[in-house]
Amino acid sequence: MQVLSLFTGAMGLDIGIEKYGFKTVISVENDKDAQKTIKANRPNIKIFDDVFSVSKEDLMSCGEIDIIVGGPPCQSWSFAGNRKGIEDHRGLCIPRFLDIVEMIKPKYVVMENVVGLNSALINGVKGAMPPYIINRLKQNGYNCSCHLVNSADYGAPQCRKRIIFLASLRGKLELVQTHSNIDQYDIFDMAPILPKWITIKEAISDLQNNFGECASYSKHPMKFLKMLTAGQDWRDLPKEFQAEAMKGAIDSEGGRTSYFRRLSWDKPSPTLMCCPTQNSTCLCHPDQTRPLSVKEYARIQGFPDTWIFKGKLASKYKQIGNAVPIKLAEAIGAAIKKAVDTI
Repeated sequence: MQVLSLFTGAMGLDIGIEKYGFKTVISVENDKDAQKTIKANRPNIKIFDDVFSVSKEDLMSCGEIDIIVGGPPCQSWSFAGNRKGIEDHRGLCIPRFLDIVEMIKPKYVVMENVVGLNSALINGVKGAMPPYIINRLKQNGYNCSCHLVNSADYGAPQCRKRIIFLASLRGKLELVQTHSNIDQYDIFDMAPILPKWITIKEAISDLQNNFGECASYSKHPMKFLKMLTAGQDWRDLPKEFQAEAMKGAIDSEGGRTSYFRRLSWDKPSPTLMCCPTQNSTCLCHPDQTRPLSVKEYARIQGFPDTWIFKGKLASKYKQIGNAVPIKLAEAIGAAIKKAVDTI
């Protein structure tokens, strides 16, 4: 089956479903470094760069499309973003994704996004986007499901919660409830949840002396990270240093557990951010006073060690941080394969 990949990035979602024989033939991705990454690893994929202007003829230029997959930009929905939804141009990528589904009418559809999508305001209505997505797919004949998932449950050494929409033109329609209290029409079985999460130690401990490209901290975070051990954050600093470390953020609301954070060997990583060096997105190695390296980032996301990332250092972190964890993508691929095989 041929796959059209929208907002492809570094191909995390695509790699995962490839395991089950699905082949990405067309990509729509506007980031120039991500385009180079795609070409370096999958030179035969045809790439278009503007999701809003690409035509049906472009998207069908490699023949029939059986599956559309993609993760539209999340910044306008994320708790860490501006939360403007469709008032932000990036928020319009979700309606455009659905326009393309209507244009192509593939057999299967996969859309991934952040949990914040479920609570963002649309025209003053909280949580209106997931029902909008489901209803548009239903209006075009799809059976739909909406899953709130944690990638650690599917074998990724990373706790990364995401919403996954799955749709099919075939299959039985059953009304059930999701963890996020969204009415869903369930047609796919996700892979069984693992009894034990994979830890950072299992994923990257062999890279300590061969970690490759790595960003560095400025003097300010370095001073405080040296005072912390694995699993600690700013709250574990001596009281007399906490205000100096946090500056104005000391009086902000919330737990701020991502500030000056050293990771724990015995747990999965928290969600990989696009930049591991900011005070508020700190992802410090458990033992060494440095951020996680590009190679460690890629390993935690599940990319093969041979995968090539193009661009400058900051771009590589961004591409990897934005990717769908490959173990989660494999679970999605398995669900589609099961649906195909039972027809």
